[in-house]
Amino acid sequence: FSLLKLIPIYGYMWTINNELIYECHKKYPDKIIIVKYEDLVKTPEIVIKTICNFLKIGYEPKMLEYHQYLSPVFKQINENLTVGQRQRVQEMFTLIRQPVTNERIGANVKELSESEIRIAEFITGRTGAKFGYFSKNKFNFLETILLHLYTFPVLLISALQINFFNYHYYYLSIRARKIAELFNIPLAIKRLLSSYNN
Repeated sequence: FSLLKLIPIYGYMWTINNELIYECHKKYPDKIIIVKYEDLVKTPEIVIKTICNFLKIGYEPKMLEYHQYLSPVFKQINENLTVGQRQRVQEMFTLIRQPVTNERIGANVKELSESEIRIAEFITGRTGAKFGYFSKNKFNFLETILLHLYTFPVLLISALQINFFNYHYYYLSIRARKIAELFNIPLAIKRLLSSYNN
């Protein structure tokens, strides 16, 4: 499976979700704080103190060692899960059980080719700049037209899907949700890739 085919989907999902976050932050700056992942892992103590001040709660040094207190929580969660579900939880939360580290900064970018990075930056560039992420690539007029044509179908599907799963999914019955999940393209791709890698 080529990542080139997945980047527009994940790029537009990232863009649409982060535009919502940005708009909410602008509308309710006293209720929403934006924290960049890079800042959190580079200077965790400073960022956590900032979050505590925003929430008007006291800072405690053990907040930096949260991973040491998670075993009982995962043990309690695992008691109610099947073997397959436990494995998925393990995969999803592996990094949460480790101390905060900056080793993962840019890890995904290293796996991408130059053309994949250009497509990702084309899709996410304007939104990324609002959060302090600036594109390294420039696009001429012809490239812009071609990339719009290439990514437009994905934009349309992603926008419809995110709108549905953000605003309507939780109003459905459990049975209807399971049917709806069949049309969750990113989730389906993730499951497909997971089975492919195994």
